[in-house]
This record gives sequence, C-alpha cells and structure tokens, in this order.
Amino acid sequence: MATLLGSLIAVLALTFRRDDFHTAPGVLSRWYALAWVLFAAAAWTVRRLGARQAAVFVLVGSAAVAATGLLAPPRTSTDAYRYAWDGRVQAAGISPYDHAPEDPALAPLRDPWLFPKGSACQGPDRAPVRPAPGSPTPGAHPRANPAPDHPHGTPDHTRGTSGPAEPQCTRLNRPAVHTIYPPVAEGYFLLVHRSAPSGSTLLPLQTGGALLSVATTAVLLAAARRRPDPRLATARAALWAWCPAVPVEAVNNAHVDALGVLLTVAGLVAVPRRRALGGVLLGAAIAAKLLPAVTLPGALSGIL
Repeated sequence: MATLLGSLIAVLALTFRRDDFHTAPGVLSRWYALAWVLFAAAAWTVRRLGARQAAVFVLVGSAAVAATGLLAPPRTSTDAYRYAWDGRVQAAGISPYDHAPEDPALAPLRDPWLFPKGSACQGPDRAPVRPAPGSPTPGAHPRANPAPDHPHGTPDHTRGTSGPAEPQCTRLNRPAVHTIYPPVAEGYFLLVHRSAPSGSTLLPLQTGGALLSVATTAVLLAAARRRPDPRLATARAALWAWCPAVPVEAVNNAHVDALGVLLTVAGLVAVPRRRALGGVLLGAAIAAKLLPAVTLPGALSGIL
C-alpha cells in the first residue's frame, strides 16, 4: 500500500514539475495516465486493510497527493487568475459583477502579474487588453497584437518601457466578459485575497484548494464511521482522496469546484439527521458552483 501510494505521489509531482502542456502535451498526458493506473491499484489495495489502518493511509495520502499540486503554477487552466482578480476588485469595494476586467474604470487595480506589459505579453494564455472606445484612461493602452507565443513564456516581473504605445495584456481569460461566478464563490475569492500575504500571486488560491480537498476527505472519513460497513466506506473515501484529478483541478488549477464539493459532501452527510443544516450547506454549494444542484434528488431521498 505504501509503495503504491508513494509511487502515485512521485508521478504526480513529476507531472506538475514538467511544463509540457503547451510544448509537449502528449508527454504530459502519458505521465497523467500513469498516475491513474497507480491510483486504481492503490484504491483496490486499500480495501484489504482494516478501517482504522485504511483511514490513516487515506487521510495522510490525501494531504500528500494534494500537496503535489502546489509544486507549480496552474498547468492546464487560467481560471484562477480570474478568481484572484475578482478578489482584488471586491477588496477595493467594487462589485465584481459591475465591470468586465478590461474596463478602463478598473485600470488602477491592475497588478503587473495579472496585467503584464511589453515583452511579458509574449507567451501562451495572454489576451490583449482593449480600452473602451473614446475613454482614454491613464494606464490603459490601445490594443496591440502580442508577439507569437513563446514556449516558456516570460517571467511575470519582466516589464517593457512605459509609454502609450506599449502593449498591455492580461492573464485573465475572456477579459471583455463580466464574471460568471455565484456569490459564495465570490466570497471565497475575497476571503483568500484578504488572507493572502502581500505580494502573493496564485499560491494562496492553490493552498485553499488543497485545504478544501483534504477537508472533504476528512468529512468522508467521519461519515464512514457511521456506515454499516465502515471498513468498505473508509476505503471508498480513497476514490476522492487519491484521485489524480483532485490535485490537478482542485489544487494546481485552484478551481472553485473544490469548495462546491466540500459543501455538497457535508450537506449530504448532514441532511438525514439535521435537515436545516444540510439544506443550508447544499444551498451554499449551489451558490458556489451551480453543478451541485444535480445532487438535490439524492438529498431528498435521504430526507424521505
């Protein structure tokens, strides 16, 4: 069990440390596929352990698997940059629903790491920033076509010379579109922003994702103790705790779905005994990410 779990953690770490998504996605996919093979073997093997021994492996393994996602910036998604921006906008006392990121009214809030300039606009996942027509604003520049993508991009701190013709871009996807995230998700973005050390970038959001994923494992293990077969229920918690998609999506890409998952699991656990609390948790899950609404039939079956 320890060998399989250690191998899984090592492969996940190598997957994140290799920056192959834009240069050699096939190589990255092979490492990721190997992680799934090891995960399947580990999830099958843990079924042979007793409930208490399995719980230790599941919880410790959950923390170690989640930690691998902290080893690199987001590899396959740019959503976390929008989360960081929405948190910054809220901290300035502005509703994130009022303005699109490229709106010149928000130009004073543009951090260099989210809105690079000059040569830093070279690289993948950069979108040019377009000021509103007829609304010249200090710090806003005309749209410029960024240079062709560079395989490894340019460090965020690299900045071009100042001037009205200097190209400016953003790491945010769809900068002309208003935010789509529900209010509980926005509250989470604000909480992470206010809790983060000054000058930090995406690591606080990734750390939040790691904490949410491990907390979900803890809720699953606590619920397993009340099941008719706690040994099997504990082993099944590994299907979340060690799943390779969790460190990729919940931690490395810092997707807010992890918050929705935690609230959904807690809500489903609470509903049979404490209906009001379970309803509040499920409502909060839906207000974090709309997808948890599909669990409502399961919640109602627990009540009925």
